[in-house]
Amino acid sequence: MIRTCFFVVPLLLMSVHLAAAQSGRWIQPPAPDMPLEQRRDIALNAFAVGSAFEISEQPDKALTAYRAALLYDDNPAIHLVAALCAAAAGKADAAAEHLRAATATGDENSVALRMLADIHIQAGQYDSAAVVYRRLLRSDSSDLESMDMLAGLLEEHSPEEAILLYQHLLRNAPSPETAFNLARLYSLRGEADSAEAVLETLRKLDGESDALLQSLAQIAIGRGDWNAAATQYRKLCALHPGEPAYELQLAEALLSMGEWTEASQRMKRAVMHKDVGQQDKVEIGRLFFQHAMEHAETSNDAIDVLRHIHGEYPDDWRPLWFRGAVEFSKGDFENAARSFSRVLERVPSNTDAANILARTLLTLERYDETVDTLHALIDRNAASAESWLLLGYAESSRGNEEEAMQALERAMHMDPSNMEALVSLALAYDESGNFEKSDPLYERSVHAYQLEGSVKDDTYYLLLNNWAYSLAKRGLQLERALAMSEEACEQEPDNSSYLDTRAWVLHRLGRNAEALSFAEDAVARTPNNPVLFEHLGAISHALEKHAYARRAWTRALELQPDNDRIRKLLQQLPAEHGH
Repeated sequence: MIRTCFFVVPLLLMSVHLAAAQSGRWIQPPAPDMPLEQRRDIALNAFAVGSAFEISEQPDKALTAYRAALLYDDNPAIHLVAALCAAAAGKADAAAEHLRAATATGDENSVALRMLADIHIQAGQYDSAAVVYRRLLRSDSSDLESMDMLAGLLEEHSPEEAILLYQHLLRNAPSPETAFNLARLYSLRGEADSAEAVLETLRKLDGESDALLQSLAQIAIGRGDWNAAATQYRKLCALHPGEPAYELQLAEALLSMGEWTEASQRMKRAVMHKDVGQQDKVEIGRLFFQHAMEHAETSNDAIDVLRHIHGEYPDDWRPLWFRGAVEFSKGDFENAARSFSRVLERVPSNTDAANILARTLLTLERYDETVDTLHALIDRNAASAESWLLLGYAESSRGNEEEAMQALERAMHMDPSNMEALVSLALAYDESGNFEKSDPLYERSVHAYQLEGSVKDDTYYLLLNNWAYSLAKRGLQLERALAMSEEACEQEPDNSSYLDTRAWVLHRLGRNAEALSFAEDAVARTPNNPVLFEHLGAISHALEKHAYARRAWTRALELQPDNDRIRKLLQQLPAEHGH
């Protein structure tokens, strides 16, 4: 009778504690003078309530009950079940707290310690997890599971210790996973021979598996031996004929060896395979595009591959972009224009596509379409300095010099380091007679190119030629103009414009005998340019080769019938002195 009444009291106390816990109020610990037996009874009842909640899959309420029990009996077993409930409720910190309490007595509870290590790992606390596994190994040095986990945790910060642990595991419980981990660590440390030795040991134990061949290939790649990697991938391809993943891995190795022909055949097969994803196929298309840009003879192959990829993924603009670039590079400007137009239909603000389309249309002399394309980009606030530069070219070609100048100035404002824009603007000012603006720009451009480390490209030599010709026309700095002209001609000895400039500079210096050969070379290379024949006539006249001058000026007038200046020069020639 007394026992029954005594049992009712703890239940009533327990219901009060649970209500307090669920309402968020702190559960008060028992009074210091509460008898031990009464404490244990209350703890037992709280544990029973927690178990009921746990069985009904209410881990939060179970945790509350177990914590109430712990106030009356700080038992490691209760801490352990509380930790399990905390983990189930997603409360990692609470779980770790209870697991530390469960293992604080010094008695090594391996279940609690493993749970604690797992929680540390889930929280990204790898150093703390390593401490727990060391503790487990001190308790049982033959605990291979803990040894394997510790080795994995130590790989990044203590690879030497990880290697020792994996070596011990491999000696006592050899497994493919341990061998692969050890081989990978050796490989990362640059010890390829040791890595291969481990894998060869595994080959003897476990045979030649896919994972083994993959690992051997990766080790070979790590030391730059693509030929050895290709050997392993060939074995995988032979074991799994038609498997696109291995085809692509072998193709990668072959590309690194410069074996484009075989690599391209394998990539073509992969492109046709239904199991290869869109990203991989687009990447294959990019590789074909890049190779075609460097090897024009493979352009048709690249276009075929890119056409297939576009057909499979018509909404993806990238294959169209690559294809347009290849078509532009091979001189197929009509198709290039179509490809880039279709790119812009899908991504109207693609600046690169619009700029390349504009260059293509400029090449095709479709100037109105060029202007429309670039203005559409400008309206979307997507224009770059190159866009404005191209607009300047297009407007100039349409005869709108003022609009051209404004566009070139905008290009310069957006990108002061754009040498093409700088040189083009200098030429525009020059042709308009605004030498006060053109000469400083020419000077600035030459200085930029002559800085140490600068690459002297085609624009640089065009710059030298244009400024030299401008100075020659004005009779200024003729020795400097000659030096610039000579440098341009040395770079491009077959360029008729550069040859003509050199001839004209020499003419203005009074060195007409030297000038004549360059002028003759220029007209021989470009026989339909009236300016070149006009200059040849002037140089011949200065040498009193009047008949020769007459023939040159007559040809210039044929090419440009409305040129009154040449007509007057012909009229002034003394026919009787021609020879």
